[in-house]
Amino acid sequence: MEDVIDVSGLTKSFGSFRALDGFSLSVERGTIHGFLGPNGAGKTTTLKIIEGLMLPDAGRVSLFGHDSTGPGGGTSMRSRTGYMPQAPAFPSHMSALELMQFYAGFFTPRGEDRRAAIGWALDVAGIAERKNDRIGHYSGGMVQRLGLAQALLFRPELVILDEPSAGLDPAGMAEFRETIRRLRDKEGITVLLSSHLLHEVEQVSDRVTVIDRGKLVAAGTMAQIGSKLGTGGAVRVEVNGPLERVLDAVKKLTFVKSVEADGNKITIQLGTTEDVRSEVSRAIVAAGGVIESMKSGPTLEDLYMSLMLNKGKEGEGAS
Repeated sequence: MEDVIDVSGLTKSFGSFRALDGFSLSVERGTIHGFLGPNGAGKTTTLKIIEGLMLPDAGRVSLFGHDSTGPGGGTSMRSRTGYMPQAPAFPSHMSALELMQFYAGFFTPRGEDRRAAIGWALDVAGIAERKNDRIGHYSGGMVQRLGLAQALLFRPELVILDEPSAGLDPAGMAEFRETIRRLRDKEGITVLLSSHLLHEVEQVSDRVTVIDRGKLVAAGTMAQIGSKLGTGGAVRVEVNGPLERVLDAVKKLTFVKSVEADGNKITIQLGTTEDVRSEVSRAIVAAGGVIESMKSGPTLEDLYMSLMLNKGKEGEGAS
């Protein structure tokens, strides 16, 4: 599958502080790629370099197979991307429609007229019904949605989102995740999603890249990263039936480390990286349980904690 983003060996310093230290990242076409790391890890610096808003000290950026490193490099390639910055800010006296018309005046959207492009972007972002309201009357979540609409204005092939859930309540975050899935599934748009929120990234991402202190920590699917770490992860099962008997049966399985129940939802922590769903299923059914749903694999939180722990141990050894 084609990589729409291919970043190699990025280095960037601000005075004595090294924000990026030989960092690399690749994003496959047609995927939602989670870009994860603690605050200050180098995520925003990476995104600004990809978008041409900042120059690296060293390294290479390729967009859609074309080198875009350097001043003015890859301008035509960047026209195929949309960028939503962290905490977007817009003039409070304008309406969303006026703002979008202002941005649309810079370029003619590819393959369609400006009115259609604006309508589509506002609709996908979920603010079409509020397009005539003044931005100053918008909630924080509405401003985030307007930031997404602006990023989508020219129907990009790639959208880069920097902490898009900032300011959203839980319901707003859930709606935003559905919007991101729509970008991939219905609009065919590749999404690079930067966030420090593990749960947000896990909910939507096909692949994940983890950065810390400007360095690549891990990249791949959660299953691939978990396999390298030897992280067994968990099986999460929703069960109807005699819960106590089911719990006792599951606890007797040799590869089970611990079992927790929240109502009829059971989380089974594993001590193996093997696929043991069939064994778990047989034990539950034999105990009289009826399985309503089952999900398996390491959680992103499992992987992240293991990665940070291993990285910390490496640092201790180096000193």
